[in-house]
Amino acid sequence: MLIVAEAYAWYRLALGNGYKLAGDSLVELARSITAEERHKGILRLQDYRRRYKAR
Repeated sequence: MLIVAEAYAWYRLALGNGYKLAGDSLVELARSITAEERHKGILRLQDYRRRYKAR
């Protein structure tokens, strides 16, 4: 499901940028998604990191 992958990517991005509250949400989401959804989220996260490098 694309919405789940999107959420996973944004939580990871937020956590990686120091937004600690995203950690709890990420853990909760990760417990409820499939490996395929997680993989899609990781791919989306990598795409965001390539597109929006820190300036």
